[in-house]
Amino acid sequence: MPTFPITLPSGSHTFTINVPGVAARTIRARLARMTATAPAMWTNPLTAIRVVVEVSTDGGATWTFIAGLTAIGGVHLLKDGTESPATILFCRLQAGSNRTVRCVVSVANGPFVSNLTLEAL
Repeated sequence: MPTFPITLPSGSHTFTINVPGVAARTIRARLARMTATAPAMWTNPLTAIRVVVEVSTDGGATWTFIAGLTAIGGVHLLKDGTESPATILFCRLQAGSNRTVRCVVSVANGPFVSNLTLEAL
């Protein structure tokens, strides 16, 4: 479960993991958000990110889109009024071998300060 402490300027940034085994897996990309206990994370509400998760089964020669999301910074509240500690993207990775997953984080109005956890569950 690689966790990358990140401070990313505006632009695109790529993180990859190799997925062992051949069984279907769930991929989780978790980005820490600003809260009272983590006030330095993703503080600027003008900082926007786009996260794209892709898979390659040929050593990175070609990539297939799995999922993506777009989000903005600042404090975000859950339905119950508590602070959301993270933005999380789950996606299903089909069974197969020789799989590499990459997470491309595109930042607008950076820097984007967070912790990125990218894992195959």
